[in-house]
Amino acid sequence: QNKEGDILIFMPGQEEIDKTIREIEALELFGVTILPLYGQMSSEDQDRIFEKISGRKIIVATNIAETSVTVPGIRHVVDSGLIKQIEFDSSTGIETLAARPHAKSGCIQRAGRAGRLAPGECWRLYTEEDFNNRQEFQTPEIQRSSLAHVVLMMKKIGIEDVRSFEFIDPPDAQMLEQALDTLKTLGALDEGEQITETGETMAELPLEPHIARMVIESEKHNCVETICTIVSFLGGRSVFVRPRGKEYEADEAHYRFRVPESDFLSLLKVWQEYEANHYSNSWARENFLHSKVLNEARQVRYQLFRALRRNGIRVSESEDPEAIGKSIAAGLIENLMEYYSRHSYRRVKDNETGFFIHPSSSTFGHFPKFFVPAEIVKTKKTYARIIQEVKPEWIREIAPQLTQEEAHQAYYDPEKDRVIRKIDIYLKGSYTVLTEEERELTGEEAVEAFAEALAQGKIDLPFAKHNKEVIKTVNDLWRRAEGKL
Repeated sequence: QNKEGDILIFMPGQEEIDKTIREIEALELFGVTILPLYGQMSSEDQDRIFEKISGRKIIVATNIAETSVTVPGIRHVVDSGLIKQIEFDSSTGIETLAARPHAKSGCIQRAGRAGRLAPGECWRLYTEEDFNNRQEFQTPEIQRSSLAHVVLMMKKIGIEDVRSFEFIDPPDAQMLEQALDTLKTLGALDEGEQITETGETMAELPLEPHIARMVIESEKHNCVETICTIVSFLGGRSVFVRPRGKEYEADEAHYRFRVPESDFLSLLKVWQEYEANHYSNSWARENFLHSKVLNEARQVRYQLFRALRRNGIRVSESEDPEAIGKSIAAGLIENLMEYYSRHSYRRVKDNETGFFIHPSSSTFGHFPKFFVPAEIVKTKKTYARIIQEVKPEWIREIAPQLTQEEAHQAYYDPEKDRVIRKIDIYLKGSYTVLTEEERELTGEEAVEAFAEALAQGKIDLPFAKHNKEVIKTVNDLWRRAEGKL
């Protein structure tokens, strides 16, 4: 009140920004324009903060306004003192998006946003004692992220003993162990923790190891180009935009891209239409899609094709959903989920429960029996995001280590003229039958099963009938001769 200049408010995330804007709007202030600013917004919506308007601007932003964007005209900063960051729990393999107290350096950086062109002030919503007790700098990313990619690159350049490596900011030992286990599961390292041929190729690709494994697997299914297109959207911001006040229109526009069994196929559909519309930014805006993300995906896709050619991987294209699904599932099989109860899922590898499909997923409300997610993030619940449904019969092929067999008694099948044994394929640690197989038997076991069928009269063959008559005649003669034959 009674002060000039625009206001910049720092909040930790989009949810807090929306809530703050609603609270300010309820005050019904005269002559102010309230604008959000966060990374997930389209560039067009972000650029609104630079427009000249009559009256004052109140910009409510994440830490994107701390270093990435300088807004002219800001005279006042209101700092919540909070920041949202991804924290990886190596014991569960789950990333948590958590609000944390910002470090001193970040708080000072935020205060510096005020009065860059004229005198300004910073209002901090925390005490001086709180500020003085904070750490000087934010926890380095290497200490709160999955290290699978870091360890793979170390192995690639010949650093074998990663446990003893002197990092500038040493990560927790458990995080290194988790990374090594992940790379073994993906086939990038052998049991002796030596890099494999698959691992060498994975290290050449500019992708997180799970995603790189997906690309390599796609060569078996002749859908390399398709998988490269899909993975070029992963690892960054979502391509789908839901501007404040236009959520309904955005959801309507996004609905036609939805593929109920796979968010990955939904991304493929987005790309195909983007390509058909000649990479048009105006088409992206009309369909509430992030034009910058689409352009980035286009560049990543091109880089992937170059990396694959260097490694002798032939770029093939197939739109067979089963081939695409198997390739995706092979890369993400570490987080295979099985339906548990009340819309929740259990993770097969460690029997952890309490996972839910994120409402933004195309599969939400569909409740597949099995699925793999590209991301697991813990907010209010533990959510799986970007999901591929997995058909039970695929698991035997792409992850035999997760299955076990139960054999039934062998029997002779007269129609096939073969001795057959039925095998039930179970998921380990579960009573779920994934599929059944029939296997033809040979050798002694097959002879015994065939002989038993003969003895029980289950086989109607001419020679068998003749032999029975001969045996009957011999038995009759023996009885008549009173055993003297």
